[in-house]
Amino acid sequence: MAALSIYGVISLIVLGRPLIGHFREVQIGINTDPPLFMWFLAWWPHAIANGLNPFFTRLLWAPVGLNLTWTTSIPLPSLIMWSVTATLGPVASFNCLMLIAPALAAWTTFLLCRHVCRSWWPALLGGYIFGFSDFMLSEELGGHIHTTIVFLVPLSALITVRAIQGEIATGRFIATLAAILVAQFLTSTEIFATMTIFGAMAMTVAWAYAPPDTARKIAAQMVSIGIAYAIAGIVLSPFIYWLFALGLPHGEFASSEIFSSGLLDFLANSRLPLIAVAVVYAISRWRSPVCKVLIIMALVASILALGPRLHIANRAYFELPGEILEALPMIDKALPMRFVMYSFLCLAVAASLWFASNQWGLILNCTVAAILIFLIRPGFATQRTRSVDVPAFFTDGIYRDYLHPNENVLVLPFGHRGDSMLWQADTGMYFRMAGGWTGPSPAEFAGWPIMTAFTAAIFLPDASAQLGAFMAHHRVDAAVVADDDPDAGFWRALLSGLSSAKESAGGVTVFRLSAVALTPYRAATIPQMRERADSSAVDALLFAASQWIAAGNSPVELTAAAALKRGVLNPSWCAGPTADVFSGKDIPADLPDPNWFCGAWLGAAGEGHPSAAIYGTYSELEPTIDRYRKSALHIYFPYPNDLLAPGTPVPAANARALMQIVFDKNRLAAIASQLKELQ
Repeated sequence: MAALSIYGVISLIVLGRPLIGHFREVQIGINTDPPLFMWFLAWWPHAIANGLNPFFTRLLWAPVGLNLTWTTSIPLPSLIMWSVTATLGPVASFNCLMLIAPALAAWTTFLLCRHVCRSWWPALLGGYIFGFSDFMLSEELGGHIHTTIVFLVPLSALITVRAIQGEIATGRFIATLAAILVAQFLTSTEIFATMTIFGAMAMTVAWAYAPPDTARKIAAQMVSIGIAYAIAGIVLSPFIYWLFALGLPHGEFASSEIFSSGLLDFLANSRLPLIAVAVVYAISRWRSPVCKVLIIMALVASILALGPRLHIANRAYFELPGEILEALPMIDKALPMRFVMYSFLCLAVAASLWFASNQWGLILNCTVAAILIFLIRPGFATQRTRSVDVPAFFTDGIYRDYLHPNENVLVLPFGHRGDSMLWQADTGMYFRMAGGWTGPSPAEFAGWPIMTAFTAAIFLPDASAQLGAFMAHHRVDAAVVADDDPDAGFWRALLSGLSSAKESAGGVTVFRLSAVALTPYRAATIPQMRERADSSAVDALLFAASQWIAAGNSPVELTAAAALKRGVLNPSWCAGPTADVFSGKDIPADLPDPNWFCGAWLGAAGEGHPSAAIYGTYSELEPTIDRYRKSALHIYFPYPNDLLAPGTPVPAANARALMQIVFDKNRLAAIASQLKELQ
């Protein structure tokens, strides 16, 4: 209990200071993931209290709904925190969990280290190394409950070691491990999956290096572990059923290339001292089977954290064993970089063993430990919190005067750009939401062009029609725009033409959508609107080039920046957020290259011929390509593949690249005139 108290104080100092006096207004984590977990803290009690299916909801991504078993839904923490969420709200409940998580992880690691090294203060150091490691604090920074509540991982290792040593009866071990597996699964399926993979490898390595008698005991416990997993599977069968009931999501949820550790990450100042201790421990104790297992598994976890390919300074070099995990179902959705957690766990145990067994003496050991703690210390001054801003419209019950129960509402800012998930939770799930922030968007939403504009600026000249089609298709009843959203003016202007009424209240503007305005879009489909977005984008660029030349400007000097300056390229065609979600600062609509504007390219090709380019897949761009075949000089996709040249092969349907269309400068006016007549 003394160790747990020490870890609790450290957690309060490192993470809790900004929460003093603001426990319900400030969140741990600086990005926009925490509202997702706050929503789940409210969802599970709400679903159970109202007799709803807790594994599927239509409150998000309405009217389609979402299978929650493939999200970070944290059912067990949500149920444990039910009373706190009900009395203090989801923000306070979230903060409690985030403060407790590193202290608990450190404590169970302390218990593991104390059992292995049989010494209190080296075990205390080992718990600190894991509980306040780079991994834990980076996950705290992201506000990821599901990957910070990991105290069950060292606990499972502890009871397994004790079972192998004969300190726990087989039946008790099976029951305890099954309970841990169920709890871990209901906290984080990702950690459950990686723990299973890593644990299986660790048991295999331990069996390979153990003396014959110990190897037989390890083999016997492998059977017990299999039984525990079977029992856990039975207990979790309702959850597992819903994992597969609506089909298995294909592919990874997030890029394993992006969310992999780089080789240079392991040379960070906070990790080098640990690596040094591990090297000294390995040299001095290599003959010990325990040393072999710890060092080998630390290396294995580090290699897996590097992902499918080795990255050095953001450059990929060659394939790594982590590529095998991409081919495995379910585990392919885990982020490679999170395997580093197991490296820290192995290094924590190794450090405790080394400090407990070396012959350096108390004073020298304490000095080395103090230096180690200083070098790997968490950044006490690092900003790990942000203020939670909930408009009075949602907190003071004002929403009841403007929205009907269970109405489908579009809330802006959308998804991860705002706190709409928390806002909905604060109303007691009063309304449904045509959107959400749950990781990858459902396929029924992801394909709409306006979905990109909700979260990132794109070149979308027909943004009003795109928004109308999206809302008509998803049967949206009203839209709510936060007044303090930096992009509120853009969305208000767009929604005004699609609404029958507009009212401001409690820090938001509510738009009641017009059935008449949405009628033309009722039958719109994703392919139709994608084709329309692509053709409208190319048309707009073509008209801008035509006006540029008609005004007597040189075709060679045509750029997007120049066209904007001369007023022939409309800046409002850049649809979507123009401010950074974290800093609130303006995002440049164009890249340093003056030919780029909001993801579209305008300029001159060979001999001064006007050219326009946009990104897309061949299947999306094919209708636009066919539309311009007879009027364009060249259509490159992907460059330099000229689709108008005889014998050019047809690209793969899912090939994504830049499509560049080159027009004859002498025929541009006639082409533009003909397009206007067709429109």
